Amino acid sequence: MKTIHPRIILAATVAVAVLAFSFKGKPKAECPCKLKAFINYDDTTSVNVVSRPNGKVTFKLKADDEALMVDVKASKRGWLQLETVSGDGNEGAKEGWVAGVAGIYTRNFDGGILSLYKGPNHESGEAAQLYGMQEVGVDGCCGQWALVRGKDKNGKIVKGWIAPEMQCAKPDGSCQ
Repeated sequence: MKTIHPRIILAATVAVAVLAFSFKGKPKAECPCKLKAFINYDDTTSVNVVSRPNGKVTFKLKADDEALMVDVKASKRGWLQLETVSGDGNEGAKEGWVAGVAGIYTRNFDGGILSLYKGPNHESGEAAQLYGMQEVGVDGCCGQWALVRGKDKNGKIVKGWIAPEMQCAKPDGSCQ
């Protein structure tokens, strides 16, 4: 029996992982995450956490003076699965799903251009560009990569994957 060289196995694994993502950056299958973000309350006093995407509300995260930090362990079709929550009165293991309320800041503090990618890796090619530090919404994750939506230089909403080193999960953007 012939053995396959480890580099060929690695190349095939990478190729399959890259093909698992469409041009629009949406995962076709679940990908385990290890992502930190914060909950953006905007004009609401609480956020519903559900048992599964589009499921029943199991509890509410209550808004207070400070935003809540969250650890995300999976994503599915725009939903993020929380593992833990930190912040005023909401601490601890709080498993459940949320959609449309998680955010991070970009780490391009000098106001420069930040590339968003077509997939959760640098090799997938550029999908869009963000200009200047901004808060972006998180719609998905894969590993430490985040699928985000933000504004390009013309104010148009664009989507793409942001590299881990360009993310700031502190709600006040103080990651410098």
